[in-house]
Amino acid sequence: MTKQIGEEQLLASTAAHKDKQTVSPEGERLAQRISGVIIDRRPLHEDERGELQEIYNPAWGLHPDPLVYAYFVSIRPRQVKGWVVHRFQDDRLFFLNGIFRVALFDDRPESSTFRMLNVFVMSHRSRGTVIIPKGVFHARISAKMMPVSSTFPRGPTTTKIRTNSDYPSKTI
Repeated sequence: MTKQIGEEQLLASTAAHKDKQTVSPEGERLAQRISGVIIDRRPLHEDERGELQEIYNPAWGLHPDPLVYAYFVSIRPRQVKGWVVHRFQDDRLFFLNGIFRVALFDDRPESSTFRMLNVFVMSHRSRGTVIIPKGVFHARISAKMMPVSSTFPRGPTTTKIRTNSDYPSKTI
């Protein structure tokens, strides 16, 4: 038996409603962020000669560890780098070119955001540094083009270099 609804009920169920605010007037996301995660976006300086954007300056005070080592990572289109977790150091990532979806999962039982998942976008249109506390899993997912990011650990890594085939394929 098919239940019929009247025109008024149909219109009420499909009526327009105001979207919930997701960003501040300054463009910052309003959703709760994993405890200790810092997203620092720096201005792009542009003129007729080109562009300049600062990547790191210790005067900003973003992180107490000195910057002593850096490398860049590219990810082939529609591929994932992760999940990665560091147990003894924070990660500092600068997103330079392309479009990334960044996924973070808090695996720190003592954290006020334990088991929280954050997913957000970093791109060449809104470059910046993301500081990820030790104990927070993170993955970078590329869009259609090959994006490039830089990593600034506190020193050369001693972890095994892994390929995407070392990780299970997951949809984020």
